[in-house]
Amino acid sequence: MLDRWYDDLDRETRCMILETYRSASEAEVDATARRQASALARNRHRPALIIWGAEDAYLPVALAERQREGFPAARVVIFDESGHWPFIDDLQRTSRLVVPFTRTAFRADRKAAKQKY
Repeated sequence: MLDRWYDDLDRETRCMILETYRSASEAEVDATARRQASALARNRHRPALIIWGAEDAYLPVALAERQREGFPAARVVIFDESGHWPFIDDLQRTSRLVVPFTRTAFRADRKAAKQKY
């Protein structure tokens, strides 16, 4: 599905996305990441899976580890030969990570909900 989504993007859309990313300075990206982490602080102990491309030209890989500031229990996975969209670069590996993570997180949520009520 993701392969098809990416393939369906026309040249103009791809260029627009690239221009958007290039227009943000590293300081702006860093500030945005901090704001988002703060806004999500109430959920900071929830499971999180961070998948990042080591070759991301727009968001430095150092930001991947910084996600733990907002989510201390996050699992951070770096795809060494991937860029900005690791889920497109390696769909199979992404699936092997996301599917079990989602199942585990869903079960934990259901268990917590049952204990709460």
